Amino acid sequence: GQCSTCHTITPGGANGTGPNLHNIVGAAKMHIAGFNYSGAMKAAEGQWTYENLDAWLKSPAGYMKGTSMSFAGIKKDADRANVIAYLAANTEGAPPFPAPLAAAAPAE
Repeated sequence: GQCSTCHTITPGGANGTGPNLHNIVGAAKMHIAGFNYSGAMKAAEGQWTYENLDAWLKSPAGYMKGTSMSFAGIKKDADRANVIAYLAANTEGAPPFPAPLAAAAPAE
């Protein structure tokens, strides 16, 4: 719900304050041609992997200094996982989800 204030996710949908997020998983960080990205995003390299999306959603400003995205982030792991699953469900041919991390050994 919070994301839809600035973003759309429908195929071919218009950009809002933020870019349309359809097909974002695995896409280049500047995936929408012609969108007016911040200088920080223009300098960013790589793709929106699941790991990068998780770090971005946790703290956009912490992940990318100088971003124009004013959203503070999603602190709860489960909430970020749900958003990422939603983005993947709206990405045609999304990459497979990474394997779960191994459980930590119990403390002695």
